[in-house]
This record gives sequence, C-alpha cells and structure tokens, in this order.
Amino acid sequence: MNRFLSSKWTKLAVFLLCLVPLGILLWLVWQAISTGNPTEYVTANPTEYITHYTGDWTIRFVCFTLCITPLRMLVNQPKITSFRRMLGLFAFFYGCLHLSAWIFLDPRQNTIAAIWEDIVKRRNITVGMLACRAMVPLAITSPAGRVRPRTFERLTRLHRSALLIAIAAVINDPCV
Repeated sequence: MNRFLSSKWTKLAVFLLCLVPLGILLWLVWQAISTGNPTEYVTANPTEYITHYTGDWTIRFVCFTLCITPLRMLVNQPKITSFRRMLGLFAFFYGCLHLSAWIFLDPRQNTIAAIWEDIVKRRNITVGMLACRAMVPLAITSPAGRVRPRTFERLTRLHRSALLIAIAAVINDPCV
C-alpha cells in the first residue's frame, strides 16, 4: 500500500480527479452557450449556479483535506498525508473560482462600494470572505520550501486554522 501511495502516478491520478469538477462545470457552461439553452445545463440563473457549484466544491475540498489525518490514523498509512497539501491547494483553487464568480459574473458587483455593501449586509458573504481570507496564508505557506525547522511550530498553528475555515464554510452554506 505504501508503494501505491508513494507512486507519482497515484498523485497524478488524484490531481486529475480533483480537476473533474472544473471539467464538468466547463462542459456544462460550454453546452449552455453552444445550445443557447442555459436552463437545461446551468439553470435559469447561470451566475448563481456557477457561484454555488464552485462554493460547494470549496467546502468539499476543505473537508477532504481535514479528513486526511483521521484517515491516516484509521488505516495506519502515513503516506496518505502526502495528498493533504494537494487537496488543500485545490480547496484554495475552488475558493478563488468561487470568489471570482461572485465578483466578476454577478452584475450587482460592479463597483467596490457594491461589493463592500454586500459583504457588510449579508452574513453568509461576510463569513465566506473571512474564510477566504483565512485560506490565503495557508496557501502561501503550503510549498515544501516554506517549512523551516524554526517556523514549523508557527506553521502548524497556522494550518490548524483550517478547522476554523471548515466551520466558517459550513456556517456560510445557505443549505444548513
């Protein structure tokens, strides 16, 4: 099992698997544009669909990332932790897509003042922005070269903030 988890092909397969939601979204958007019938592929409100889709995948990837450590303990396979960084960066990637869809596709977000008003007015957007803000230092400190022995403890505390991100994401989810 360790040999399988250490394989570069396994990492490539996980990487490609993490891109599947983006591929599905791009395919749905392409079909909606090419057929001229968005309601069949991305609902009557494509902006809302794309925003919710990317937000849901952000939450899922944050949860996948947080499940790595318990899974490692459960199956006694330390090599599973080598996928945590990749999954965390995909959570950040889908979070950036979610934020970009909200800012650039939503016609109400045409000025900084309108964006700021939406952040202050709506609790779920406020919590989402805080979660997005908390993910930035995690993504910046994610590369292996950033971990030095003297900063390891500080980075460990920083990466524990991922639990706060998960809580914020669940609070932010309008389905809860």
